[in-house]
Amino acid sequence: MISTMLVYEVRNESIGEASASIREFVAEIARAEPVSEHTAYQLEHSGQFAHFMSFPDRAAERRHLEAGYTKKFLGKMYPLCVIQPVYNELTITAETRTQVQTLQQKLSKGPTRNEFLKVAGLVATWTAFWQLGSCADEKEADSGGPPGPMANPDCLNAGTIVSIAANHGHAMTVSTADVAAGSPKSYNITGTSGHLHTVSLSSTHFASLAANQQVIVTSSSGNGHTHTVTVSCALSIS
Repeated sequence: MISTMLVYEVRNESIGEASASIREFVAEIARAEPVSEHTAYQLEHSGQFAHFMSFPDRAAERRHLEAGYTKKFLGKMYPLCVIQPVYNELTITAETRTQVQTLQQKLSKGPTRNEFLKVAGLVATWTAFWQLGSCADEKEADSGGPPGPMANPDCLNAGTIVSIAANHGHAMTVSTADVAAGSPKSYNITGTSGHLHTVSLSSTHFASLAANQQVIVTSSSGNGHTHTVTVSCALSIS
């Protein structure tokens, strides 16, 4: 069994929108992944969320990360976040597993702050995450052995996720080939909206994507308005 954790923080004004997206995402997982387990928690009175996931094997984990509903969910969440999602594998000892099972029973009745933190079994790591903004760049912990595979943003291999704010039918795809080429490109994002917008990405934007960094741009004006467009990297297991 492979156990993983996804943590992130959204803006306070976006908590309602994020919660609705999480419920939709978990419902999709329940429908499409009967052999996987997925529970999402919110730290009390905050925009901090943690997802605990279990997969029977690497193939199931990879199918989850590459699924359309996972990319759709991340596409919705990235623009809402003040701390971007960080995905890590968890290793649980027999003693910790017993504690987690007990705490999960309590959490089903509503978590307190301390119980929420203890569920991860990694209070120090959790604290560092919120203080530093991300644990993704931390050096390997001295745990007596190498860590398990991690899922990290990878535009060149996993592709991109495009989120269009206030969307009403627009669509945009930034391919891995576009990122690899790195040449300035303009995208027609009309989709089913019935009116035209274009989005231009420069060579600097593509360099950022190739370095697995998110880019945010504004579309051209059309029908009296513009759209903020966020291009992020999909996750790849490494």
